[in-house]
Amino acid sequence: MPLRPLAKTLAIALIAMVLFAQCTKPTFIGSELVDIDGAPLFREDTFTVVSRSVTLDSFQTYSKSGGSRMGRFPLGFVEDPYFGTSRSTFYFEVVPSYGFSEPDFTGAVLDSLVLTIAADTSFVTGSPSATVPLRVYRLQDTMSRVDLYSNRELPLQAGLLGSHEGGSWPIPQYRSIEYGSTTIDTITRSGFRIHLDPMLGQEIMAMDSATLVSDSLFKDRLKGFAVRYDQPNDGFIGLRYADSYTRLTLYYRVQDTVRRQAIWTPFSPPQALNASHIHFDIDRSKAKFKKLLTENTTQDTVHFIQGMAGSDLEIDFPYLLLQDRVLVNHALLEVTVCPLEGEAAGVLGPPDQLDMYYRDAQGNPVVIDDVSFALTSGSFGLANYFGGVPKTDTATGLTTYTFNLSAIVQKIMDGKFAPPIYARVYNRQNSPKRTVVCGATGSHPPKLTITYSRLNP
Repeated sequence: MPLRPLAKTLAIALIAMVLFAQCTKPTFIGSELVDIDGAPLFREDTFTVVSRSVTLDSFQTYSKSGGSRMGRFPLGFVEDPYFGTSRSTFYFEVVPSYGFSEPDFTGAVLDSLVLTIAADTSFVTGSPSATVPLRVYRLQDTMSRVDLYSNRELPLQAGLLGSHEGGSWPIPQYRSIEYGSTTIDTITRSGFRIHLDPMLGQEIMAMDSATLVSDSLFKDRLKGFAVRYDQPNDGFIGLRYADSYTRLTLYYRVQDTVRRQAIWTPFSPPQALNASHIHFDIDRSKAKFKKLLTENTTQDTVHFIQGMAGSDLEIDFPYLLLQDRVLVNHALLEVTVCPLEGEAAGVLGPPDQLDMYYRDAQGNPVVIDDVSFALTSGSFGLANYFGGVPKTDTATGLTTYTFNLSAIVQKIMDGKFAPPIYARVYNRQNSPKRTVVCGATGSHPPKLTITYSRLNP
């Protein structure tokens, strides 16, 4: 007797379930063709990695074609016994703000001249001291419109122009009065408010009206400013140049009753930044392990990574043999933080994000494919796709950086790319953070774990 429709449907479903269960059992690639090999779907191998740290050159701070290249300027003076003494000096220009009418100083009396510098309240490295003053100087020469690099120091006029005597961190809060055409407002901001020498204020008020509102004429008279710590302050804080509250404000009175202000900022129409620059200097001569730092080799137990003009980590894979017809499913590189004896961990690092690059035929750095994929992946992002962020194991206390190198390892195994590659602090010109990592002969050597499939084993 033929099956009824419902019973027939249930029978077909049962048969499908049985077939599906059989198909989902563990299988071997090509097992039905090459039973003698029995190659599994996935294989996993771990390879030894060879590494060493390399000293970095200067970094570009300003481009004559593209203007200012930096969004944050780390300012500090740190005597690091392990990486060497680091100090930065921040240089910048201001030009007339086109939001105010041409100032008329006829019969006016100077009240004060104030330089305010906006700060990045989310950024700090080390433990900035509350006792070291922040100094302001006047540039001697106009900042030339050429490419600027961090190893270039600009000449300053003799004498101190102003000083902020308070602490650097937490970023100070200051209050200032804004005199509008019809309103008076009190504004509270985060940053540094520094009273400058009144002699400079008098000099500005004596300028002719054309100079006061002309970018080029004003910069010919007032070349710009330099800001730095002249004594160690034990940390770095981030200053912001491209901010409307980084400005020079001249307060004045007319007939002792009406108060006014004139403002000069980093911006000029059409809102293009003027020149800014940071000089970064590092003296490694007093480092506790100078030779280990400056002449690092693949046989050393530890290596160094530092932002700004510090050190990158060179990575090679000498035991990664070329494998024809291998599909890399995942390649994971693990690099463990390995502090030197006596080093205070966590004070000046570790860096929040590392990326990787290689050098082209001309020696220029080019990010590896895994990084470029991550940067173009939108919300997935560098940290999620590529890794390169420090993670601490609560059980062991070890901090490790992990990197997804699947794309670049595939190229190496296909013979389409030759190592080495380099790990560096991401956006290193904005971050002086540093760390010490274990080498191949260290307590926790770096390792590369590859999960792969053989195509036609």
